[in-house]
Amino acid sequence: IAKVHVQANQQVKKGDLLAKLEAPEQTQELAQAKASREQVKTRLALAKLTQDRWETLRQHDSVPQQELEEKRSIYQQTLNELAVVNANISRLEQLEAFRNVVAPFSGVITRRSIDIGDLITPNSKELFALTQTDKLRLSLWIPQTYASDIKSGQEVNVAVNGLKEKFKGKIEHVSGAIDPVT
Repeated sequence: IAKVHVQANQQVKKGDLLAKLEAPEQTQELAQAKASREQVKTRLALAKLTQDRWETLRQHDSVPQQELEEKRSIYQQTLNELAVVNANISRLEQLEAFRNVVAPFSGVITRRSIDIGDLITPNSKELFALTQTDKLRLSLWIPQTYASDIKSGQEVNVAVNGLKEKFKGKIEHVSGAIDPVT
């Protein structure tokens, strides 16, 4: 972890930068690919110049057709090599964008589990807990005797112990599953 931009209990909006990851080997690989591109560009310029010269020489029947075809082939191979190097650079630049950890939705950071300098590996640990605050979703088990009264789209009132306010909601989904124990 190179930098952490948020703290626990902080409000964030979708797309906000939460943390920046550091990947030195990836940065070096991108720099190497860019240097390779410059080498290929130099070879491409020389191949083009050589091909043009041989085209002129061939017009005067000074060189065999076979050798001109070889120069054309070298130029085309170098063009293809440049395309490969550019594709690799594009891939590495896209990977670099993944080093920015951004909020997938607006909400509140309820837990931060990282600090600067932490080593992060795939599937290692949760970086942040982000809670969406504009909608509250509840999953409830309903006693079997009331199950037939519950329908999707039905409006409900929800009361929370300790709060005077009551909340209105709507049933989005009824699983229809019955718990065999109860």
